[in-house]
Amino acid sequence: MQRPVVGVDGSDSASAALRWVSSESDPGAEIHVLSAVSPVEGLGWASVEFDWSVIVESYRAQLEGEWTEDLRRSGADVVTHLLEDEPGHALVTVADEVDADVIVAGRHGHSKFLPRTLGHVGHYLIVHSSRPVVIVDKDNPTPDGPVIVGVGPAGSTHNALVWAVRWAAAKKRSLVAATVLEPMPIYSDYTMIGGPADVPVIDYAKLQESALERLDQIVSGLCEREGLEVDYQVAAPEGFVGEVLADMSSDASLVVLGHHRGRRVLSVLGTAVHHVTTHAEAPVAVIPESDEG
Repeated sequence: MQRPVVGVDGSDSASAALRWVSSESDPGAEIHVLSAVSPVEGLGWASVEFDWSVIVESYRAQLEGEWTEDLRRSGADVVTHLLEDEPGHALVTVADEVDADVIVAGRHGHSKFLPRTLGHVGHYLIVHSSRPVVIVDKDNPTPDGPVIVGVGPAGSTHNALVWAVRWAAAKKRSLVAATVLEPMPIYSDYTMIGGPADVPVIDYAKLQESALERLDQIVSGLCEREGLEVDYQVAAPEGFVGEVLADMSSDASLVVLGHHRGRRVLSVLGTAVHHVTTHAEAPVAVIPESDEG
């Protein structure tokens, strides 16, 4: 990670995101730290005749001071950006300008009393950015744990797998590539009206064996083509993708998922991506996949 862009706003999750960037960036990395002041907020202050520039300068002072103090003390090359813009749009804009290799943001919008949510900034980044996005909620208790990557069918998550293999190799961490075998509902005209299901029973053991063999071939072939040595395992657990990968995150250093941004509906996250980004115990990297196919 040579040129990350990370969003900060003084929140606990944003501070955790900044610490994650500090610990995971390569030596000599150029770390771009961004804070955005929403113009909508400025309209609110204007209604009470408050000097909006005071708010902007307050953000600037914190950005140049306490929010990045520890990062600067570590000797990192820090570049700060303060924009009057919506945070998600600002992060995507700056990431494109500096050709960032990843965008990092904290996860907002939940407490122990409320359901977990991704927050509008994280949602915007995943839907609109063409770059990898990492969502961080808190300090990871297992920073040296394995990298977990979800592998979909027929190459649908190729970019995510390549990114995960390269990350694991660079960080010298083990890799777990998992293809989740979801329950297969079987319907017929008779069962739809309540009759017995006269259909063959799916042999999940055989399906799992086939999936593991195929996944091992894919990962080993990828490592060979990339010229990388990675200690990896393959897994084919049963269940729902989001729930299984979130459960697997408890001792992981990072969970990696692919996301198809889609050409028509740019505001919807896949259920697996949404569940993992809101429930994983580890940071989650969401990698854009090709819209073709």
